[in-house]
Amino acid sequence: MTKNKLDNETIAFCEAFVRQYPKPVKTNNVISSVSSILTFYDSKDANGKKYYEYMNLERMLSLLYQVYSVSKQKDEIKDKAAIMINTIIEKYSC
Repeated sequence: MTKNKLDNETIAFCEAFVRQYPKPVKTNNVISSVSSILTFYDSKDANGKKYYEYMNLERMLSLLYQVYSVSKQKDEIKDKAAIMINTIIEKYSC
């Protein structure tokens, strides 16, 4: 499996979290796009900790998978979401 793709096991794993946390990704006047959401959560704070580490990881995986599975997103955005999903699963042995 490549880092920017999801295998069937990971997809099933993430779909379970989407059922548990179905609230969709929303944008507003501060966060104007899905791309900016990914950029924010993948960035680090002053202590070097990524912002997604402060969030409930199950909810984070749900959001990332929703971004990945929305067909209207650009391939670069889907790839970034897949990379983040795979990184979280590997890092936290989900």
